[in-house]
Amino acid sequence: MTTIFNVVNYFFLTILSAVQPFYGLCFKTSDAIYIESVSKLNQLSGLDGKVVYVTDSIRGGVFVYYAAGKFVSDNGTVWNAKNGGYWCRQYNRSEGIDVFWFGAKFDGRTDDSRDIQLAINKGGIINFPADKIAKVNESIRIDLNGTILHGNNSILDFSGKGFAIEFSANKNNVFPVRVIVDNLNIIVENKSSGGIHWCASYSTMLRCGITLKNSDQVAVRLQGDKYGTGSYYNYFGQNFIQGSRNKGIRDNTGWQFVSSSDKPYRCPNSNTWQGGRIGQCDTGMVISGYGNIVNQVAVEGCATGFQIGDDVYKVSCSGNKIVNCYFENTDLGFFFQKNSKNCSVETSFMTGLKKVANNLGTKNIINNYN
Repeated sequence: MTTIFNVVNYFFLTILSAVQPFYGLCFKTSDAIYIESVSKLNQLSGLDGKVVYVTDSIRGGVFVYYAAGKFVSDNGTVWNAKNGGYWCRQYNRSEGIDVFWFGAKFDGRTDDSRDIQLAINKGGIINFPADKIAKVNESIRIDLNGTILHGNNSILDFSGKGFAIEFSANKNNVFPVRVIVDNLNIIVENKSSGGIHWCASYSTMLRCGITLKNSDQVAVRLQGDKYGTGSYYNYFGQNFIQGSRNKGIRDNTGWQFVSSSDKPYRCPNSNTWQGGRIGQCDTGMVISGYGNIVNQVAVEGCATGFQIGDDVYKVSCSGNKIVNCYFENTDLGFFFQKNSKNCSVETSFMTGLKKVANNLGTKNIINNYN
């Protein structure tokens, strides 16, 4: 019976190793042991190739011992072994990592900030559980190129200062590129805080929802970078922003462009919006920079739908387009500031507006609205 078990185990682990190109394993099944918790891994010594099965249904998996290598203990995929060496989780990198591996609870009560951050620090594909709530009291930071965050319709309930998600520059002062954030919901609880502080380029945000529950909040702030690495050529598709203006709460902003304070001409440029909704904000979107296109976005119950340009940074806001958008019960559709130039609004449908536009800029155009 033992021989049969070892043969079956051998073939199972050989197949498993074939889908683990990260480690390229060859297992010694006779060394395999079973434990119930990852917390006991650092109590185990090992020999090269020794296999441990952790049976915990949430944080468990298959771990292999390496006496040496470029590994760093991270509380999720790599654990220090007793007397040196490492226990390394075996997983398919094309499927990504699970935040549960790093200790996140997603029970709506425990602060999961640290454990989510540990998972995101690994980079690559990070998977949240489906339809769960994580309490987050500190900002989650993204600074690695190619990070893909699958929210799976879970919620970050953010009660900290700043933004729930912050994009950070690396040691060379370069912000990340090729980032994807999808199907993630954020609830912003505290005053003067926000959902996402976006400073990335060639990146994507899809099917996300952000709810603003207090005053002086911003759902998404696009940041210009003085070194010129963001925010350019991003795509934002089918995202939903919900403010609380209908509940008497003021100073909610859906999308806000911010230029670099050191170099104001560094603005968010050439970004694209497709679909989605902004509701019950004082200002739906504050646009600056050049060549941004907003297409088929619905704006409902806002005081001002779009503010094009600003009265803080005096650099030109030009060549921005708002196309095929829908407005309902909004006090003012468009406010063109003095620094706006050659911006256009085309083929928008409007109902219940008190005023279509206030144009203080130069050569701005509004065409074909109902």
